[in-house]
Amino acid sequence: MVIVLWRQYEAPPKRWLYLGRLRPCECELELLQARFGGGWYRAKIYGQWDRRRRREEYLQQVSFGIDGPIGAETREWMRAAALRQRER
Repeated sequence: MVIVLWRQYEAPPKRWLYLGRLRPCECELELLQARFGGGWYRAKIYGQWDRRRRREEYLQQVSFGIDGPIGAETREWMRAAALRQRER
């Protein structure tokens, strides 16, 4: 099983920042808060690899919020994404 995690930008709020593919043991709320800080998140949960369809089995999508300030790692990801956007 794998969880693909996104965090909603502060502004513009309709954009989502891809944070990565995490193992379930890395997705406890306290760990997410310590690593990425507060904000709105979206997680897609995938199951086993389906060889016939050549992709993971989609199980569920969940949205949730965590109180607190933005974490340093998230702030750096947002800064890097903004720089990539300007270079286009």
